[in-house]
Amino acid sequence: MRHLGWDGLTLPIDELFYNLCRALDDIGVPVRQQYSTASRPHALLTESCHVSNTMGCGSMAAEAWVARTSDNWHGICVKRWSGDTFQFHAFYRRLREALARTNGWSGSSYKGPAAGHRCDTERCGLRRFCS
Repeated sequence: MRHLGWDGLTLPIDELFYNLCRALDDIGVPVRQQYSTASRPHALLTESCHVSNTMGCGSMAAEAWVARTSDNWHGICVKRWSGDTFQFHAFYRRLREALARTNGWSGSSYKGPAAGHRCDTERCGLRRFCS
């Protein structure tokens, strides 16, 4: 299963998780549960919600977590937990914009060391956390 997210982030994990939670609040997506596991020490699930009227009438819920990806870098990983794929992609685009100061998104490309990516076993430093 693939996931979307950002790697190459240098902020501390706690600060990244705070920024993630604040971004969700800013875009109006409520958090249902925060949790911690061995592989996902800073994680959350969102409530199921409708994100965009232009993407149909469905709803979606997402899982997101922050993890160390190397000695100096961290990543944010996001996946659709349940619901409509089109709503999830609208959610991801809104989250990317809300995290622009964190992930380097400029509205059309990334600036700085962070990069948007699909999290898979070939490219992603998060591969051991994205399963």
